[in-house]
Amino acid sequence: MTLDLAGAKDAPQLQANRALVVRLLGNLFENSVRYAGHGTLSVAAAGDAGRVLITVTDEGPGVDTTDLERLFEPFFRADRSRSRKTGAGGLGLMIVRRAVETHGGSVLARRSDPGLAVVFDLPSGTARTTADRSGSAG
Repeated sequence: MTLDLAGAKDAPQLQANRALVVRLLGNLFENSVRYAGHGTLSVAAAGDAGRVLITVTDEGPGVDTTDLERLFEPFFRADRSRSRKTGAGGLGLMIVRRAVETHGGSVLARRSDPGLAVVFDLPSGTARTTADRSGSAG
């Protein structure tokens, strides 16, 4: 897999809990490698109105439109043929959602051609979040 990083040169810094951000990006990268396994994994960031919008896109098989929102539910598997023996535990994207929401952000999945894009926003600048009050900012 090739990693492509793109971001505005003037994008603001995140005001976020480092451990949570590392965990959510790790889960997204792990899912991309597991389900795409090849191609390019793109990460793009842009700042807007006190937020940083981050998009992680892979070139995997994608997900049916009807399953996009359910991806963030615990134990949901878009590929019903996968089990605990043939895939992960089904908690990775739920953890992503919880980490983003802890920062007061939102996350969604959308189809990409090819693949899947996960888009989320986190605070920038000096915004205070629940994550800041419960852990270290970074």
